[in-house]
Amino acid sequence: MLKNNPSQFPLSSNTGSEPALEFLASNLRVCRASHAQCRIFTPNTGYFPTRVVDVGQVHDTLVQVRKYSDLAQRSEYVTLSHCWGGTQFVTLTVETEAMLYPGIAVKALPHTFQDAIFVCRKLRFHYLWIDSLWVLLLYHSHAFDC
Repeated sequence: MLKNNPSQFPLSSNTGSEPALEFLASNLRVCRASHAQCRIFTPNTGYFPTRVVDVGQVHDTLVQVRKYSDLAQRSEYVTLSHCWGGTQFVTLTVETEAMLYPGIAVKALPHTFQDAIFVCRKLRFHYLWIDSLWVLLLYHSHAFDC
């Protein structure tokens, strides 16, 4: 149960607004402070995916796919699971690997991915796992693992 008083956060029709993001950050802090089950998962005790998107810093124009084995240290990550619909979007395949690892422009990604990257950056999460990037990979090729 959230302990924050919603009235302390002004209502906004934009979920990317500063008040909305502060509401999210505040509830995340409350969750971590008051829920024992939320405190037990740290970067060193829980599962960490084989590949994640390194979202970089707030003003970076590129994001990079990073392999777990290439990370200097593990960190918390955010998961994006979304409705894929009929739209074609970038996935990690043998053909796209060379493009994704050096970096891909945030603006070249679907808006759902851009929004998730924006929220991760604002909340100071470094890594993002996107289901459609990796799940389709499993379907198309056994050359990679998730």
